[in-house]
Amino acid sequence: MKTATDHERVIRAARDTSNAALAAHDVERVAAFWAPDVQVTTSTGTGCTGAIANRERLAATLRRLPDVRWQRTAHKVEVFAAADIAAEHGAWEGRWSDVDGLVRTGGSYFAQWRRLDGRWLIQAEVFVPTWKKTVLV
Repeated sequence: MKTATDHERVIRAARDTSNAALAAHDVERVAAFWAPDVQVTTSTGTGCTGAIANRERLAATLRRLPDVRWQRTAHKVEVFAAADIAAEHGAWEGRWSDVDGLVRTGGSYFAQWRRLDGRWLIQAEVFVPTWKKTVLV
């Protein structure tokens, strides 16, 4: 039987793989970590429900901002294995080119993970911006 620490390692590894997929702009691989009814609230406060809708929204963003890069860094993962649920708290950072220069922004995020059919998947994510900087180039 896996311990909470074992589950935490699995979730952290999933986040690392998800980050690598996001850096590669591999939408399908990113979406593989979402529950079918995932709910995502972006840093702009826009919410979207469902893996299909979020996949389409992410693909559109990557087309609009071809050099965008996001990184999520988990600071804490709390697992309640008896209920197949976990909380991930961390910091996120993003950067992309805009008409005014290089935009860098970031903040805090929270992710709720659920174990479905033996796999840890993201049920919900909320990204809150706490800083932004534009460097003129």
